[in-house]
Amino acid sequence: MAGRIRSHLTYANVVASIALFAALGGGAYAAATLAPNSVGSKQLKKKAVTNSKLGANAVTSSKVKNGSLLKADFAAGQLPGAGAAGPAGPAGSPGAKGDKGDKGDTGLAGPLVDTLPSGKTLRGAYGGAAWYSTAAGIPLEASISYAFRLASNVAAEYVNAGAPSTAHCPGTSTAPAAAAGFLCIYAGGNGGGNNNGTLSSYGTDGVDEYRFGAIVYANNTCAEPCYEEMWGTWAVTAP
Repeated sequence: MAGRIRSHLTYANVVASIALFAALGGGAYAAATLAPNSVGSKQLKKKAVTNSKLGANAVTSSKVKNGSLLKADFAAGQLPGAGAAGPAGPAGSPGAKGDKGDKGDTGLAGPLVDTLPSGKTLRGAYGGAAWYSTAAGIPLEASISYAFRLASNVAAEYVNAGAPSTAHCPGTSTAPAAAAGFLCIYAGGNGGGNNNGTLSSYGTDGVDEYRFGAIVYANNTCAEPCYEEMWGTWAVTAP
């Protein structure tokens, strides 16, 4: 029997048998003898790892390079930050308004106020006239109205035409000014029979002051019938 087998052995038969054995047992041998972590990217054939080879939840965040995913990698509606807008945040505080007018003059910083801020000054002009045909003694009146009301009332001072300025009223009829807490009335000139400087005793001091404005009174000194007038400027500074 052994002789019959030896009679059929050839070099080609032996080589073929060894190759067949290696093919059938080589994979098992390699799997059984590979050291841990010995298979790297160089040992893997391109496209060798397919979806079916990956286990469920095998790819986690730690396996994904930061910034490597694209919009096309996400399903519709799943892209972080996409979808319906979130609720609106709280409103920011109003920004500061400018303090220059359209002609470059310095004014109040906006928004417009209802009460004149402390230390701010308002200025204006006043005037009044009357024709007297009856007895003397009826006062001539002129009204003043503030653009903004005052937080509290102020004291009034009357500066006669040509008279020097005072500590509380340091201005003139052409450049009215007032210290804080004062209304300064500057007589501007004469007209008719009135000297535009003699205040009437109708008011406490010839001027009735209010938070919103004032009324100036002057005596009728001409002989009837006559025409009288008065005019001037004013300034008030909020206390």
